[in-house]
Amino acid sequence: MKGGRYNTHNMLRVVEAQYNSIQSELKKISQIEQRVRIEILRIDSQLGDLLYLPGTTSIEYKFIGAEVLWRSRLSKQKRALTLELAKVLAKKTDLILKLNHAHVKSDAVKLLAERLAETRRVQKRKRLEDVVSNQLAHHFALR
Repeated sequence: MKGGRYNTHNMLRVVEAQYNSIQSELKKISQIEQRVRIEILRIDSQLGDLLYLPGTTSIEYKFIGAEVLWRSRLSKQKRALTLELAKVLAKKTDLILKLNHAHVKSDAVKLLAERLAETRRVQKRKRLEDVVSNQLAHHFALR
């Protein structure tokens, strides 16, 4: 409050800056989410391409062993990415809630500004009417 009045313009600027900041964070987290989802799809594709071909020679067994190790490595990477995706989605949910809250704050400040402006107009009109009324009363009292 400055000089007995709310400075709604500054309040609105602060709230909109918060909203824009959260929106920017949300955009970044959505890009991270997209990157992680693409990486999971890539690993799923690689896992689907691996085939177990049972063989009888030691070379084939070595190939199968390498394939099992590779599948294990990919599965481990996928688990890590799935965990990262869960964290990203939790952060995204939190940001969406914050974004909604910031939007509500922005609407509230705009409504406050409108109501304060209307109150000031009414008070100004009332003061003018009082001045005119007093002037008229004084004018007619002198006659």
